[in-house]
Amino acid sequence: AVSAEAKDLISRLLKINPLERFTSEEALNHSWITRDAEELAQRSLDANLSHFKKFHATRKFKAA
Repeated sequence: AVSAEAKDLISRLLKINPLERFTSEEALNHSWITRDAEELAQRSLDANLSHFKKFHATRKFKAA
């Protein structure tokens, strides 16, 4: 699942009006980018890894 903070960042980067769009500096200072490293380190990526392996296997099979 995509976090609300990540969705917020993406929506601010995809504004059509350049005056409303985040600058690169604003994007780099967004809370999703500057989160506490410890909090991120505690997150498990096992589910993502499992999905990636399944995707890779399917892609490899289709290429054969």
